[in-house]
Order: sequence, then C-alpha cells, then structure tokens
Amino acid sequence: MWSYALRRFIAFIPVYIAVMAFITYVSWEHMDVVGAHVGPKAGPEEWANKKKEFGLTGNVLVRNLKKLAKTIRFNFGVSLTKDRPVVDVLKDRVLVSLSLTLPALIISTMLGVFIGLLAAFYRGKVFDRFLMMSATIGMSVSFLVYIIVFQYLLAYKLKLFPVSGFGDTLGESLPYIMLPVIIQVLVSMGYDSRFYRAVMVEESTRDYITTAYAKGVSTRSVIFIHMLKNAMIPIITRFFISLPFLFMGSFLLEMFFSIPGLGSTLINALTGKTDPPLIIGATAVLCTLYIVFLILTDVMYAVFDPRVRLE
Repeated sequence: MWSYALRRFIAFIPVYIAVMAFITYVSWEHMDVVGAHVGPKAGPEEWANKKKEFGLTGNVLVRNLKKLAKTIRFNFGVSLTKDRPVVDVLKDRVLVSLSLTLPALIISTMLGVFIGLLAAFYRGKVFDRFLMMSATIGMSVSFLVYIIVFQYLLAYKLKLFPVSGFGDTLGESLPYIMLPVIIQVLVSMGYDSRFYRAVMVEESTRDYITTAYAKGVSTRSVIFIHMLKNAMIPIITRFFISLPFLFMGSFLLEMFFSIPGLGSTLINALTGKTDPPLIIGATAVLCTLYIVFLILTDVMYAVFDPRVRLE
C-alpha cells in the first residue's frame, strides 16, 4: 500500500514543478510588483533599486529558475505586505481558515449522508420529494444572499451573533465563527444531500441489497448498516478531495465577517498585485495538499473496502 503511495507521489512531482513554475513566472513577471511598492513619482534609480531588491534583474529564465528552486524547497521568502516570513503568515492564516471550514465540512457531510439515507429509505414517497425539493431550493439561492440576509437578520437585527471580527484565541473566536459555519453548512447541504441521495439510491439497487432482503433483514438494518458501509467509497472521495481547499477558507465569509483567514489574505494579495511570495506560497501549499489528499483517498479506499487492491 505504502509503496503504491510513494510511486504515486513521485509521479506527481513533475506536475507540481510545472504548476509552480507557471505560478512563479506569472506572479513575478506579469504583475506590476515594483509599481505597487514605489511611489507614483519614483525616479528611474528608485525603480532600478526596487527591481534589484525583488530579484527582477538579469536574464528572465535564470532568475525565475532560481525562484522556482527556492519554491520547491518551500523557501518562499518574506511577504512583501506583511513583512514576515511567508511560512509564518501561512501558518497563522491557515489555522484561522480551518477553524471556519473544517467544522462546516464535518457537519455538512454527516447531515448530507444522513439525509441521503433518509431519502433512500423513503424513496419515491412524499418525505423524499420534500427533502429533494428543499435541497434544490437551497442550491438555487446564492451564497452571497445567505451571507447578507443572515448577517443582517441574525447578527445586526437580533444580535444573536457578532456582526464581524475575530478573537485572539480559539475560545474568544468561537462566537465569531458560529454564524459563518451555519451559513456554510446551509449552503453545502443542498449539494451534499442530492449527491448522497444519488449514491444511496444507486447502492440500493445492488445485488447484496436484494440478498439481504431475501434473508429477512429489516429495511432499517439494510439501509443504515449494510448500505452505508458499502457507500463509503464515494463518501470518502468527496470528503478527502474537499480537504485541501479547506486551507484556503471561504474568502466570501472571511471578507464579509472580517475573519483574517488565508482566503481573504490571498485575495487581497491577488487583487493588489503586491505580494508574489505569498501568492506562490499559498499555491504551493494548496498544490501539495491536493496531491497528498488525492493519494490518501486511494489509500482509504483499500482501508474501507478490502476488495480494493492498490498496485
């Protein structure tokens, strides 16, 4: 199993290098980094000094290969806007984003699987149609509408939650992240419910389900025990593929609720075109995590389903 994982990881290395080479080139060569860090009245000498400081002198290929070599070693340098090592900035911001997105993913996955099982249990009946109609309505509403309406009604008008902000510790931050987590769960529920219902309904047509019914196993046991165990492959796939993107957070929630996560930090760096090291560092982390969790997904297949053989 682990030899398979190692071979897969080695196979992804050229892809990782190609992605980081592209991001490095675009970030440094196609963003007006120097113009963003010098005044509008800066003279040629100040421009030249700033270019030298940022390593934007000399041959384009050579200087980008040097930057790429540092990036591959996870040496991202110092953030140009935060004046701190990029690694330190990423650590702080990632923890904030995870405190927002990880609870939402776990809760929405558990609820989605449960609703999918209920829909399969009552398939074709009024309750099943009600669940799917509710899911469709939830999917039809924009994420931004959820944010504006819930922030206005629950935070501003009813004062059940803080309108925006974030604490210095996790305990202090809990009241600030509760409403964003609720919003993210509600937004995810529509998509998750329909996906897991489709999984459960398809699973309910398998031969082992017919065999279980023929042996006299109750419907409740068939659906909530046998079916759930065999439906773990698509559940694992959806869950683990979502994990890398959790580290980026939900930038809309972070922006509207003034949460200092990695998503809002990266958006500010991209729109301002002022911080290539931070952009490159965040991309490298996301790319690495995506590869790791993609391999881990395959490994988890073999853990949950003995029929899967990794070769």
